[in-house]
Amino acid sequence: MRAIQAPLVPSPHSLVPLPAAILRYSAPSLRPFAPIPAPADNSHYTDAEKLDTIVEIVAPVSAPGVTDSREGSGPTPVHSPLHAFVSVLSPSTSLTHTVRPRTDGDGQKLFYAQLIQCSGYSTVAAKKDGSTALVKITGGDEEVVLGEGDGVFVRGAKTADGVTIENVGKVKGELIFFEMDA
Repeated sequence: MRAIQAPLVPSPHSLVPLPAAILRYSAPSLRPFAPIPAPADNSHYTDAEKLDTIVEIVAPVSAPGVTDSREGSGPTPVHSPLHAFVSVLSPSTSLTHTVRPRTDGDGQKLFYAQLIQCSGYSTVAAKKDGSTALVKITGGDEEVVLGEGDGVFVRGAKTADGVTIENVGKVKGELIFFEMDA
């Protein structure tokens, strides 16, 4: 998938409406596609359903277990090579996520994770003293510790790579993460 190169400020030369501009830069294998009908309601996952497990909340419509019906269960379907996951981690809990296959075969994937800010609005850097949630993310030889509101973007993940997420703080932490075809 190529990066979107659309200008940030419309110019007289960019007469294409935004949705068409985005479609123009989407992966050719995903076009043309039938529109997904708007869901009657959004999927909802309770904290108990997300506790100490990884829940897939968004997935490509072609992925196993995904339906594009209005009353379907499971992840919300999208016409994009994107998976989104969420987890509420108890202190000292460690989970391993296995990177999903690309929609078009082998190759690298992009991975983004963010620890949700649960302690309230703050304009200062996240505390990493253990008084709030702290999540350590390990992939390959790299690791990073996220405080509330922190995020990390990883390039070069491959199918079947393991990414470990571990709550090293003293309170529960909610993590949302995405993986996309590169």
